[in-house]
Amino acid sequence: MKKTLCILFTIILTATLSLNAQTLYGTSSNYGGNTTYHSFSNGANAISSYYGGNTVHHNISTGVTGTSSNYGGNTTYHSFSDGTTGTTTNYGGNSIYSSYNNGTSGSSSNYGGNTTYHNYNTFNGTSSNYGGNTTYHTLNTTSSLWD
Repeated sequence: MKKTLCILFTIILTATLSLNAQTLYGTSSNYGGNTTYHSFSNGANAISSYYGGNTVHHNISTGVTGTSSNYGGNTTYHSFSDGTTGTTTNYGGNSIYSSYNNGTSGSSSNYGGNTTYHNYNTFNGTSSNYGGNTTYHTLNTTSSLWD
């Protein structure tokens, strides 16, 4: 759950924030509780909390809040207070596929190592975990997501 949460949040962050073309560095850290702390080089911070059940709750420093819910299938549904909605689906392979109502779409793939590769129409990059509490993100945004 911890690794999946980090990957989902990386996608969510880029789908909900207005970003100009840039490289972002960030971390997602979980110290054993139900909350993962996210921090990025553009000043964006967030927490994602899981209290059991079907839903993870997100609170982004920009004031945007949201949820990611999975009801037992292969699709997670995202909904945010700024109107952004989307889905992330895993069809059983190495990749998850995400699509949002603001036009952001693409996939994140892990081929068995420490690194997940993101390839979306508005950004690309990697998320790597080397066995500790922290996942390290490098994201290259390709345009402003609200253009």
